[in-house]
Amino acid sequence: MDLQDLDIHLQSIKAVTTSGNLRRVMIQTLQALGFESWVYASDNPYSTVGLPATLASGQTTRWLMKYLVKGYQEIDPIVIHCRNENVPFFWDSKVGWEDADPKVQKFMMDVSKHGFGSGLALPLKQQGAPNGMLSLTSKQSMDVEYKRYEQLLPCLTRIGATAHEVMHQILKQTKLSQ
Repeated sequence: MDLQDLDIHLQSIKAVTTSGNLRRVMIQTLQALGFESWVYASDNPYSTVGLPATLASGQTTRWLMKYLVKGYQEIDPIVIHCRNENVPFFWDSKVGWEDADPKVQKFMMDVSKHGFGSGLALPLKQQGAPNGMLSLTSKQSMDVEYKRYEQLLPCLTRIGATAHEVMHQILKQTKLSQ
């Protein structure tokens, strides 16, 4: 994606005013970069029940339901990384988990069984906004995808930061209108 196309996508993201429209624009934007599977999540300090704000691509939604039912958010090393670190996290579902806690190993096996071979997770942290993350996945292993992830990292960082800023405004506006 060249800078002109990126700017058009960023302007589209900035123009949305609802989470549904943000999801739609994110699907278009990330598909333009070759990503069919992704999840955006943000802490939601405006929620009365403490639920995070979450957007996901279609096929990722099914995985997300299982993920929540099994309580994976408590042990997911990708989420834990994004909460505690400021740098992107490149991961492979089959490689690098040999020394991890057995629960994490089981989780990563389940990730693999659901067709996620590798991914790139971006911590989204902005002053005055809740923490968030953009997690993009591929069916391919990290050895196949690393170069693409690395090349797209600057674009994905800007997309994630813009979406996060917009979602924070949507959440705040929703709270104010209640």
